Amino acid sequence: ALDSAISGEFPKGTRRPRAASPGLTKYLLPAAAAVVILFAGGSWILNRVGPNGGSPEGMEGFNPADLAVLYFEDRSTDGSLQYVADGFTEGLITELNRVGELTVVSRNGVAPFRESTAPLDSIAEALQVGTLIHGSIETTGEQLRVSVHLVEGISGSDFDRSTFDVPATELLVAQDSIVRTAALLLRERLGEEISLRRRQNETSSVEAWALVQRGERERKRAEELQTQDDLEGLFAAFGRADSLLALAEAADPEWVEPIQMRGWIAFSESRSTPEFEALLEAIERGLAHAERALAVDPNHARALELRGNLRYWLWWQGVTPDLDEDAALLTGAQEDLETAVRADRSLASAHARLSGLYYMVADLTAALLSARTAYETDAFLSNAAEVLRRLFNAAYDLGQFAQARWACNEGHVRFPEDHTFWRCRILEMTMPGGTPDPDEAWTLRERTAERAPVAQRDLVDRIAQMFVAEVLAISELPDSARSVLLRARAGSEVDPGGDLAYVEAHIRTVLGDHDEAVDLLRTFFAGFSEGGGEGTDWADHWYWNDLQRHPGFQELVELSR
Repeated sequence: ALDSAISGEFPKGTRRPRAASPGLTKYLLPAAAAVVILFAGGSWILNRVGPNGGSPEGMEGFNPADLAVLYFEDRSTDGSLQYVADGFTEGLITELNRVGELTVVSRNGVAPFRESTAPLDSIAEALQVGTLIHGSIETTGEQLRVSVHLVEGISGSDFDRSTFDVPATELLVAQDSIVRTAALLLRERLGEEISLRRRQNETSSVEAWALVQRGERERKRAEELQTQDDLEGLFAAFGRADSLLALAEAADPEWVEPIQMRGWIAFSESRSTPEFEALLEAIERGLAHAERALAVDPNHARALELRGNLRYWLWWQGVTPDLDEDAALLTGAQEDLETAVRADRSLASAHARLSGLYYMVADLTAALLSARTAYETDAFLSNAAEVLRRLFNAAYDLGQFAQARWACNEGHVRFPEDHTFWRCRILEMTMPGGTPDPDEAWTLRERTAERAPVAQRDLVDRIAQMFVAEVLAISELPDSARSVLLRARAGSEVDPGGDLAYVEAHIRTVLGDHDEAVDLLRTFFAGFSEGGGEGTDWADHWYWNDLQRHPGFQELVELSR
């Protein structure tokens, strides 16, 4: 419950109580794998690569994953930034060399072109690369401005650019941050292009390929609408995307891509609808697409991933009151995901969801290992925010606080608008070796709340307040901590899953209010249909070390068996 509240992994919070749901029991048997794939595509290459992955005349050898970083230009008036430009260039080369799917020209390879005035497409041809990166550094007032350009090798034209401003007085500190930020942007962009190129190799139908690209554009429009309060426009875009993919499927029935993409669209619809019955209908539709895709190719890793993810999401809804069927649904999701990553170890999103699933079944070590694998294999960072959240949650729950701090700080640097990476900074203060600072904790609580999704903002804010109370407790301000805890409480209209009671129970334990902590845990577990926890693994969490000998806690453990 705490994990679902902190990570935001699923928008419904804790699992729904198990209840019958006619029409979906056929999906309760174990099967084979899934997770949210962020489909990628790059418009710049759309008209340059044919449906068989072949290249127009003269493009042979120009793979977008083959790239060169040209030395950046120093545009200062006195040439004083040349060493900064060189450091930025060489830092980018080093960072991108760590990406297994890229081939990066070495510093010695690009050095002859440092002062070259040759056209960029000629340099690309000489280096035999499909992507060039170049840029400049200049002074603007008290700031340094770094411009980065991504260039298509065959044409020499920009297809992406970005600018970073940093204080000139913090140059040495900022240089590493600029290199990392620029490298991440480049990796994400190139990841899109490589994903598209892979897709093109799977069909010989020009019509099907073009329809899939159009469907992908509509899906991206829908994705943009997910941040807006326009459900009608959102589902209209989903509908247009699905219709185009249906036409692509008809044009090439043996191509799995459009079939499994329709399944992912159905999954996105299930995540977006406020109506429970519509949610279940979308899941059923997505599962049907997954089954059809696997009928074409039983070993298709992404289709396996889709099916497993949908089964996990269905399990999350508590669709059956039968304990055996419920367990079989979760087992099927796990088998699907594990089969998917065996078929394609590079499916970082499947590793990430497996991490979440392992977390739910209280296998924290497996959860942490899967999250690490996800991060290591996600070469182009399409799922990095979720992976870092999972790394933080699993490490935190295992008491591996150094790893938790790293994941929190990495997430905060890379995803500064993600509220979870502001809240984990409050938790950092409460870890062994942390420095509790009540004033800073309140500031972090404000930053957390203002970045939270509107629909979850009240609950997110109250949980953040409770963690501030923990900071107050550690700072030897127990009365203030208790006052904050009372103010942060809320009813089921704000907290339908009872997450606040669980969080407060932990903080009451820190305060030494053990009777109150046990009462809160009893309230929390009363929300489960069995009257207790789902097994006793929850009781071994370090949160409850000081409660182990409490008679009421021991009773709860017995009820959970």
